[in-house]
Amino acid sequence: MEGFVKRCVLRWLLLFLVAGPLQAEQTPSSPASDAIFLWLAGGISNARIQRLAQTWGEAETLSCPATSQCNRQCTRALQKAGADAGLIKSLLGHGAEPKAESDSPSKISRQQASSSCTCAGPAAQVAALVHDKDFDAAENKIRALIHDDAGNRQNQALQNQALQHFVLGNILRREDRFDEALDEFM
Repeated sequence: MEGFVKRCVLRWLLLFLVAGPLQAEQTPSSPASDAIFLWLAGGISNARIQRLAQTWGEAETLSCPATSQCNRQCTRALQKAGADAGLIKSLLGHGAEPKAESDSPSKISRQQASSSCTCAGPAAQVAALVHDKDFDAAENKIRALIHDDAGNRQNQALQNQALQHFVLGNILRREDRFDEALDEFM
């Protein structure tokens, strides 16, 4: 009985923690790609992320160069993270066709396009690990991100760290480590 009550309380707390800030927030609190991947890792629905992305505007969704290589890389990363086709389409230019590298006026090289593409970061890796249910590896990766951002006291880093703690709490909850999850949510 005690375990049941603890689970119910944790579920309600999780609901309030997720619903409150997401309802009030109109703009991303960290770089858009990190927020999207962390929200996917944290279990936020594709439909909710798509609605938020629409309020952010096209320029704020995924800031990668308009190249077919970057779009392919972002598409693969989003698929690995559990994004559905509708979310991927809305995030990658709202149906706009990507330019081929040779069509770009600046002739972006493959290496430059790959390095400037924002969909290959640690947040994308965490989301893919969570989607694959590799919770041990996801936990290690997100703890490393939290540790790396802990020394950075800039507003953006603090907001990013809050999302990271949210994801870690969800990972721990999915592993039935409720006390530790509650600590992360707090």
